[in-house]
Amino acid sequence: MKIIFFLCFITSFTNLHYTQSKSDNNFLDSLKYISNMPYHCRDLESGVGIEPDCGEIFFWKIIKNKLSIVEPLIELVSATTISNANVPYFGGKYSVGDIAYLAISEIIHGIPTFELLGVEFDKSGCGYCAYWNHLRENSNNRVRFKLALKDWYQINRNNLLWVEGDEFEICDCGKGHPNKGYYIAR
Repeated sequence: MKIIFFLCFITSFTNLHYTQSKSDNNFLDSLKYISNMPYHCRDLESGVGIEPDCGEIFFWKIIKNKLSIVEPLIELVSATTISNANVPYFGGKYSVGDIAYLAISEIIHGIPTFELLGVEFDKSGCGYCAYWNHLRENSNNRVRFKLALKDWYQINRNNLLWVEGDEFEICDCGKGHPNKGYYIAR
């Protein structure tokens, strides 16, 4: 009888985990449909995604999951599927991996992007385009970036500190951060 109970427990636990994972995957599969990423807006307090360049409501719903969504997002950082969202000033479209990384960056501020990429910030040229050029150059660069990010998160996740505030990491937005704060690595 104990064996039957144990097998039922394991089966239900496995099904619950599978259902949750499948639900997360369906949720995150929707990243490819994003057509507006946050770039610049005055006020998110009055309603997320209502102004041009504030990003879509769906993107900010992802952010509201805080740390519970970070590991699934990390798994998507190497994804090259192209979304409908234009990359301002640098050209091209955001990939699902780019969107996933920006979501992580809005949840955890101060991730050492260029250190993890293994390239220097282009101070004398185009600046942040070093990120875009490196990742677009070769899909293996995305895989290496994902692995470096995964390692960084594993090392730092137990030392993340919650900071209340309305500062944004990925956009020039005024006030009203959806999470009313963010994490930083200590």
